[in-house]
Amino acid sequence: MALKPHWYANIPKIRRTVTSMTTTPMFDRQAIQALFGVKARSANNLMNRLGGYPIGGAHAVSRESLLERLDGLAGTALSAEAERKAKVVDAIDQLRRQAGPRRVKAPDLPPPKRGVSQLPSNVQITAMGEMIIRYASPEEFLGVINAFAQFAVDDYASFADSLQSGPSPANTAL
Repeated sequence: MALKPHWYANIPKIRRTVTSMTTTPMFDRQAIQALFGVKARSANNLMNRLGGYPIGGAHAVSRESLLERLDGLAGTALSAEAERKAKVVDAIDQLRRQAGPRRVKAPDLPPPKRGVSQLPSNVQITAMGEMIIRYASPEEFLGVINAFAQFAVDDYASFADSLQSGPSPANTAL
């Protein structure tokens, strides 16, 4: 759908203004500019679309013609707005019908047995900046990540040393 001009949303307000101007039978380019909040060229184009006609060297739109065209535009604006709103409501309903986030139960893994702080057994540092994590399920992966984070919290100095020292000799057999 083409983008509507900025004044499209103000059609009801423009119509009320034109209706209240009972003593003005004709609108020239300057009046159209003020009503619609557009520049001269846009006002000229609007006047052509709104049923304007030349008077001398200028163009004008009759009050009745302007009100009639505004009513037509307001009808299409309202139906387009109703259609847009229906699409938004349908999209929201569809999202509500979709399943919510999947609940994942934390695995019942025994706490890591570490007399001395060390990396979890399924984590291998292969080179500076490279790490391999082995897991069989998403739950086990989360458990390994949790154990890795806990290792960092429990003994940060050992954690930092294990990352900077390169390949981990205790885990090279993986």
